Amino acid sequence: MNDNQTTLSTPLSTGRGAGGEAVLSWEDVSKTFALCPSADCAVREACLRWVAAQLLPEDKPQWMFVAPRLWRTATADGCEAFRTAEPVRMARGFTRALGDIASKHRPAVYAAICRALGTGRNHYYEMRRGQRALSPKEQDVIAAILASHGAPQPVEFDAYEQMLFWED
Repeated sequence: MNDNQTTLSTPLSTGRGAGGEAVLSWEDVSKTFALCPSADCAVREACLRWVAAQLLPEDKPQWMFVAPRLWRTATADGCEAFRTAEPVRMARGFTRALGDIASKHRPAVYAAICRALGTGRNHYYEMRRGQRALSPKEQDVIAAILASHGAPQPVEFDAYEQMLFWED
């Protein structure tokens, strides 16, 4: 393992170390993900922002960090900028669930999802086809909209995977 890698205690869809443990490297870090430099934070070891900051190569002259007011006020009870370093259950696609809805209701579903998530046409179709992973919050929003238009409950997405959640 080199200086730009760290091991994680949970399985990820990243590289594997010699002992089979999950290895996170700088190349895995989303280029739009804000890091946290706080060495004094009580929850830093479990925070993806801090773990990723430890991987920041010395040759990077600048990077995006969370606002100091957030990490300076962090306590053992939490931090507003906290992002778990544990993989979360992300979903991909909702074509099957959408197929359970009468075709006359689909335009309303499309409009409701775009409005609720603040997305446009391209983003909607990427989510629907599974080209873009859906966060737990997005899953909840989409499932509620689909259920309100007649999809059987619980709403099942086309596929699921465990992965780190990099989006802000």
